[in-house]
This record gives sequence, C-alpha cells and structure tokens, in this order.
Amino acid sequence: EDGETALYNRAHIVQVCLPPETVETRIEPGYDVATRHTVTMLMSTGHRITGTVSVYLPDSHARLSDYARSEQTFRYVETDAHTVIVNSAHVVELREIQGR
Repeated sequence: EDGETALYNRAHIVQVCLPPETVETRIEPGYDVATRHTVTMLMSTGHRITGTVSVYLPDSHARLSDYARSEQTFRYVETDAHTVIVNSAHVVELREIQGR
C-alpha cells in the first residue's frame, strides 16, 4: 500500500496463510479429479497444520508417499479456516489422518 517492496529468501519461508476467501487451489488444473488426503504436518518451527492435500498424479501414484516425494517446493494445504502454502523443505513429519 505504501509502495515499498520486500524480497524474501524462499528457502527460509516456512508457510504462508492465504486470506480465507482465496480459492487459488481450486483453479489448479485437475483439482476436481485429484486424490485428497487428510493430513497433519509438523513444521520445522514446531507448528502443526491439519488439513487436506490434493495429489495431482495418476491413481497408481496418488499415495501420500508419492506426494511427499514430489519435487514441488511449495504446496497447498486446505484447512478449515484457510489455505496454507507450505515449504516442503520445512515439513518434519507428515501423517495421514484416517476417517476424518
């Protein structure tokens, strides 16, 4: 708003919370057919994120382990409150939550 520009080192960004009304994830190609997993992530900061991740891979490669091995650095997690973009380099633990 004040015209200033700030640059951040991407490697040091752990997560970014998007405003609740943001639908950025839903415009990704394949969103409607992606496999979804409800997960909890422990971040390097000690913060835990619980939400849903979408895996945009063929069914035979749409497991959570395939998602974890993906080369994509920044990934979306849809929580009840908003969408979070997480830096996969800062994910310490990734667990699937069954029956949620």
